[in-house]
Formats: sequence, structure tokens, C-alpha cells
Amino acid sequence: MEGSFLTRKGQTWYVRLMVPKAHREQLGRTKYIESLRTRDKAEANRLKHGVLAALKRRMADDLAGHSASPQSARALLLLAESERQRLERGDVDQEEAETAFEMAVDVFLEQERKRLGTDPESGHPLTSETDTRIIRAAHAVLAGDGVTLLERAGEMYLEEVSATIRKQTLQEKRRHIDKLTSWLGAAIDVRSINRRIAGRFVNQVLMKEGKASKTVRDAIGHLSAFFSWLERRGEVESNPFFRVSGSVRESTLGSAPKRRPWTNDELRTILNSIPLDDPLWPMVAIAAYSGMRREEVANLRIEDIKGDSWSIRAGKTQAAVRTLPIHPTLRPLAKSLAASSDDGYLIPGLLPGGTDDKRGHLVGKRFTQLRQAAGITDPAVNFHTLRNAFLQRCEEGEVPQSTAKLLAGHKRTDLTYGGYSPGASLPMLEKAIRKVTYGSVDDLVRSKGGHVVVTVRSRRRRSASGKTTDRLR
Repeated sequence: MEGSFLTRKGQTWYVRLMVPKAHREQLGRTKYIESLRTRDKAEANRLKHGVLAALKRRMADDLAGHSASPQSARALLLLAESERQRLERGDVDQEEAETAFEMAVDVFLEQERKRLGTDPESGHPLTSETDTRIIRAAHAVLAGDGVTLLERAGEMYLEEVSATIRKQTLQEKRRHIDKLTSWLGAAIDVRSINRRIAGRFVNQVLMKEGKASKTVRDAIGHLSAFFSWLERRGEVESNPFFRVSGSVRESTLGSAPKRRPWTNDELRTILNSIPLDDPLWPMVAIAAYSGMRREEVANLRIEDIKGDSWSIRAGKTQAAVRTLPIHPTLRPLAKSLAASSDDGYLIPGLLPGGTDDKRGHLVGKRFTQLRQAAGITDPAVNFHTLRNAFLQRCEEGEVPQSTAKLLAGHKRTDLTYGGYSPGASLPMLEKAIRKVTYGSVDDLVRSKGGHVVVTVRSRRRRSASGKTTDRLR
């Protein structure tokens, strides 16, 4: 601006560079001033630029000589934000805000010149690509260009969604946003992240980790949700991760299944190896004959049983909330559990654990040890694949797929049965669930179930690695 940084003493014009208030005590002065040796204002405006640059370098050198700790590009960004806020509050004018910031930049660049050297072509101090991006973003912040930095945007997004999602899901979202932030740099403007950059991140970072295709697609889904949130708030024009997961393909090469249903013999073996007073016995039986997830079984309460049906009142998805007929094989077990429970839960005495304090978390870990001790060492079977076994038996019993989805708590996407029809009636669901059979295991569960009384209780213990596990007492 014409006339800025100029002052006149008598008839002579001078360049005046004010020291930011934060550094006046440190430098022992309030300003730098030098005569232009002219009485003509127009000439003074032409001459001031070189003198002003020299004064800024001098101030930067003085500050560098007095600094107790080195400047960083990150500190420049924070300074730009601070000066912008002071400017908007009217605490400083434009000249003072710019001077404070430019002086700090000069100090940093001089520091980098001493550390990294000078570019032989431009003569400018060498800086890293990340630091260059941060300084560029800092200039935009000071100018009030409405920059939305990736790191800050991620923090705002996670804070907003934290009240509506599980803690474990929140941790997953944070991990993937942090991974993108680390790769791009915290100071990048979200508006500069386009589909090409998103594709490079998927190929160069996510795909290189060697994770399963589903895991990669889940990571992309979390990032896509984040940028959809930014899009709805007008921070970005479009979502760069939208439909990117379609580029991640499953391998067409044959391989052993990572998960498979339990066989009848394996189910009989595990039930015979677990004591009847152990909470895992009824949990295994209920999961196998209902298709419930582990946490759905663990959270069943006595009040959820109404006659020959029970209700799952909360679950992984909206479709998981459902009322099911109790399989006839499980009815003696359900009655015995309801009559003997002392804490309101059908499976009493479970301790919550894990990120989201799930009642089935700790016994889930112990189940793996019991399974292996029983001689079932194939890692393709675990507690969750009891659900696979249930759905396989539904298919073998020729239960319609739409009905099997209702039993298992899966979303029905078909327009007719998933849209217009609310689902089969409870009597129809009972006819369907009766078709689920495990052969002679049915007699074992029916005969022993009526005598199951969970008397052992869980308590936490720390393993050698520091992790919490379940231990019976």
C-alpha cells in the first residue's frame, strides 16, 4: 500500500518497521527506522522496498540471535492463525500483523539455510516439501482466504460424529484420517485434495499395507464419509473418495476360506468340552441356533423373552433390531437361564471390556483358547462363524433368502421384500427356524440345556503383554 511503512521527520522521509509487541521486550526496541534521504514522497515510495527488506532481514537476524528455541513451519502456521484472529478483533492493523508473520518466516528460512543450504538456481533457502506447503497455507490463513486445513477439519469431524458412533468406529475413523494427514501433511487445504490424490493415497499407502480388500474398502469408506461431511458444509466442492472403493478388487486366485461354518462334529466337540456352568456354553448354543452375533447374545435380558420369542433391542445396524422365535432346541436352555440369572441378563456375570465396554469382549478372547484346547485348531472357525453355520443350515433347509436375512438381522435390499413388505410374521419365522438342525447335536443341546445354571463369574486379568483378558472364578 502506498505510504505504508513511511514516516516523515521534518522534511525527510524514513522507512519505519515496527517490532511486533510479542518481541519488543526480547529485542529491547519497538521499531527499526532508516532515512531514505529524500523529501519527495513519490520517490520515497519507490525507494522504500529495498530498505524495508533490509530492515526485515536485520530484525530476523536480531530475533534469531535472541531466540531460545528454533522456529518451525508448524509454529508459523499457528502464528498466522493467531495474527489473523488479532487482526479480525482489531488488536493490530494489517501492517503490524504482516510484519510479525514475515519476520517469523525470515527467521525460519535463515535457520533452514544454515541447516540445509541454499538452492543454487534460485538462491533461496532449501526447505522440505511439507514445510513449503505449510508456509504457503500460513500465508493464505493470514490473508483470510478461508483455508480449511486437513488436520483441523478432521478434528472437527471426529468431534461431531463421536456422539453417534461406537468408540471402536471412532478410533478407526481417526486412524485413517491421521494416516491421510501424515501422508499429505497437516497443513494441506482440503480443497486441494482431488480424485487423483485420493487414488494415489489408495495405491501408495492403503494397498501397500497388504491388508485384505475389504479392509482397504472399509478405510476408503471412512475417508469418503469424512469428505461427504466436508461437502455438505461447503468446505469442498466434491468428495474425492466417492466410489474409489470400486477400484479395489478381490483376488481371483483360489485360496483357502478365511472363515467357514462349523461342522456338526466340531459343534458337538466344543459343547462337550465346556462346563455347563461356564457362560460360554449357553452363548455357543444360542449363537448356533439363532444366528445372533456375540454381543447380541451377551446383551439378552430376561425381560427380552416373551413366551417362545426373544427380542434383540440394539445391534450393529437397524436391521439387527428384531424379534425372533426361540428355536425349539433352545427353549429348555432359555427357561433355565431366565430362572437362575441373578443380574437381569440371560447370561449373568459377564464383565464389559474393549473400547466400547462390550459384555462379550472378554469371553470372546477366552473362547479361542477353549476352542484350541478342544482340538479345533482351524483358524477359519471362530465364535462369529457360528453365525455362518446358522445361515448354512438355513440354506440347507431351503429357507428363503429374504427370510434368512430377517432371522440373521441382515438388511434386505430387494424393493419388494425389503421395501414394501415389513417382513414375515413370527409364526412364519418359527416355521423357518425349525428347519435349522445340527443332527445329533440337537438332542445334546435339548437334553443338557434345561440343566444349565451359570454360576462361575468372570474377572479381569492382565496378560504378560499388558492386555486385558477374561478369567473365570
